[in-house]
Amino acid sequence: MMTENKSLEQTSLIDKLLNGLKEIFAPNLVALTGAGILKGIIILLQTFNIIQPETAEQFILYHIADAVFYFLPVLLAYSSAKVFGANQVLAASIALFLVHPEFTTAATTRTGDFFGIPITDVT
Repeated sequence: MMTENKSLEQTSLIDKLLNGLKEIFAPNLVALTGAGILKGIIILLQTFNIIQPETAEQFILYHIADAVFYFLPVLLAYSSAKVFGANQVLAASIALFLVHPEFTTAATTRTGDFFGIPITDVT
C-alpha cells in the first residue's frame, strides 16, 4: 500500500513537471512553427531564383523568421511567468536584458565581477 501511494506521488510530480513544460512551450509553438516554415520558404525562393541573396526581400523575410529565435528567451520568460503566477511584463523585461546588443557584445569581450560573481567570456 505504501508503494502505491509513493508511486502515485511520483507520477503526479512528473505529471506536474511535464504539464508545466507543456504550458510554457505550447504558446510559443505557433511562432516557432511559422518561423521555421518561413525559413523553408526563403530557401525555396532562393533555390528557384525567385529572390536573390543580399536583396531587400531576402533581408526582410529572413529577419522576420529569425526574430522568433532571437527573442525566444523573452517569449519563454513571458509564458513561464504566466505558468508560475509572476508578472509577465516584468519577466519579459528581465529577459530582454539577455538579448540586448550591448550586453551580448560585452558578454563576449569583458571580464570582471558583478558584486563578487565572476564574469568571464561565455563563448
